[in-house]
Amino acid sequence: MEEKAPLFMSLFQRLKHEINNTPKNLSWLATERKDLQDLCYSLETNYIALKEYINKKDSKYIFVPNSFEAQFKEYELNYRGKVLKAAEPIKDRVAGDFRSLIQDLEQKWLDDGKTSYEFWTYLDKELGINPYLHSFDAIKDNPASIIEDLKQWCKDHIDTMSADLYLFVDEGHIVNDYNLFLGAINFFEETIGFDFNAIYERWGKTPILFISESLNTTNTTPIIDLYHEAVRSYIFGNRTASVVMCRALMEHILQKYYRVKGTNLQNIIVLAEMKFPQLRKLNMDNKRKLANNILHEYENKQSGLEDKAVIDFLITIKDLVQKIPVKN
Repeated sequence: MEEKAPLFMSLFQRLKHEINNTPKNLSWLATERKDLQDLCYSLETNYIALKEYINKKDSKYIFVPNSFEAQFKEYELNYRGKVLKAAEPIKDRVAGDFRSLIQDLEQKWLDDGKTSYEFWTYLDKELGINPYLHSFDAIKDNPASIIEDLKQWCKDHIDTMSADLYLFVDEGHIVNDYNLFLGAINFFEETIGFDFNAIYERWGKTPILFISESLNTTNTTPIIDLYHEAVRSYIFGNRTASVVMCRALMEHILQKYYRVKGTNLQNIIVLAEMKFPQLRKLNMDNKRKLANNILHEYENKQSGLEDKAVIDFLITIKDLVQKIPVKN
């Protein structure tokens, strides 16, 4: 899926060239040129595929070409709305063609003496196509809200079921299944302390680590693994562990990838900022002090550590990775 990133950039560059880097030109040019409609449809389809991949990925990193993130954001902020409108005729045509294809295939099944049920069962099993099922959409759906809705649905059905239903085996099993589900959810939320809404909200706040493909020949596994642990610690509510991991990762990156040696992290940061002045705006020493204060005064700092401080540290790590000098 990551190979779609270069394709996205290529399609986006083509579009910008065709409309002279002026999004508003798309409003009238697309009405006159079908090739632009096709280009917009291909670009948006590629964007959706990339967005779904990023949103479903269990680790917040992706290898991409240089400048990908900037172009991705530019598309979202300045172009996507107009691209969607320009692509509508092609989208409608593709959807209509697909419906016609499905109808023709279903009719062939019926002509062969098979039923519609058999046809849709086959499509569901072989192609994952089922008009009656709404698959989870990582872009549009909120998983925490879905869990809350399902909890409420189970409670409502238990409340409306008559106690007499326990006399019947099937209905009794249904009620027991609902109770088991609610008990399991309550165990996670009340005993373990899971807050699905808070976890999902924090997951959305954490930055995606876009790693340049120029680092493909470099061993980035330690970066990926430690960043993954820092993100997971934060989303599950352990801000302290996340900051401590970020501190360790910052030191590792400066020593291993920026090749800055020093007697301690404070000294390493000073030398790194002298060697690479562009790093000064990251305020790394402030992050070091934050981590040190947490380690030295754990009881006092645990409750006072805010989400913003953790996110700022994760963003610093992201910026630090994206500024890693490329070997000649």
